[in-house]
Amino acid sequence: MDAKVSVDDLVQLCAIDDQLLCTTFFPKSARQPPAPFHTDIWRHLNDPAKRYLNLICFRDSAKTTILRMFTGKRVAYNISKTILYIGASEAHAARSIRWLRNRIEPKMGQDGKERPEFFAQTFGLRPGAKWTDTELEVFHGIDTTPIWILGAGITGNVRGINFDDYRPDLIVLDDILTDENGATLEQREKITDLVMGALKGSLAPATESPNAKLVMLNTPQAVDDVVHVAERDPEFHSVRYSCWTPETLGLDVNQQVSSWEARHPTDTRRTEKRAAIALNRLSTFSKEKEVRIVSKETAIFREDWLRFYDEPPDQGVTVLAIDPAPPPVKRLELRQIMRRSRRHRRSGY
Repeated sequence: MDAKVSVDDLVQLCAIDDQLLCTTFFPKSARQPPAPFHTDIWRHLNDPAKRYLNLICFRDSAKTTILRMFTGKRVAYNISKTILYIGASEAHAARSIRWLRNRIEPKMGQDGKERPEFFAQTFGLRPGAKWTDTELEVFHGIDTTPIWILGAGITGNVRGINFDDYRPDLIVLDDILTDENGATLEQREKITDLVMGALKGSLAPATESPNAKLVMLNTPQAVDDVVHVAERDPEFHSVRYSCWTPETLGLDVNQQVSSWEARHPTDTRRTEKRAAIALNRLSTFSKEKEVRIVSKETAIFREDWLRFYDEPPDQGVTVLAIDPAPPPVKRLELRQIMRRSRRHRRSGY
């Protein structure tokens, strides 16, 4: 920053500028320029009107990092008092809880004295009595009521969770879908039932906590997984973010443009997709990178192989094909004529 600002001004600026918040307090996590769609994700995360949020993001779109920093922001500004952080497993959730814990607990300096991190010092955060990889008690400034943060796996005991008789006012579902827990219809239905039933019902009511929010960021796995179910739920606000820009998503691979050029250059993305096509692995690329489920490669002919031309190409073989079968209406007329003919023969005509 060219000019120095006071701590109070910095706190106010970071409240409305999420990129400034990330680069100021989480520089290691926000070490690359953000993607344009990250601004849109933050806009939805900060909107209290979107109580249930279903963000469908491609693999390596920084969704876990964004959720960690978003949780840190809710703690820093004392927006949430009870936070439930859900991962694909307890170990996944613990890594995110540990990330936040490391930015709050004091660190030992070279002089042998403990000093708070810049993030914790700026917002007056300090550890409470509970301080583990899956459960944190954080005190904010002079507030005597702690902020509770609990991490758990989606397949663990997540029913009926509350802290000191308060339901969670922030539930974070961080990439809970995996190849393992989404391999069968039964497993997918179990996760859907947990999210749409136990977890959705565990969120603090809006009458008690107007800013309460359930946030779900995932890469889709199957057409019937919780991502697609939430898309059909009118209470959820769902948005998809592909590895391609929205304007070029449906174009030929040679015309598609990366949605995060700083991290995934367009040429690299195009090469990756061409390789997937050559290896007959396009459905995997489409699922992981384009956040769309397509038919498996076992199909004899796939729609994405089709290319349309106004004029025949100069190279290749041109084939003109004619379907000899008449249209359905014509076939019906022929059957009626044949039936009438048989009746006439039987009657002697």
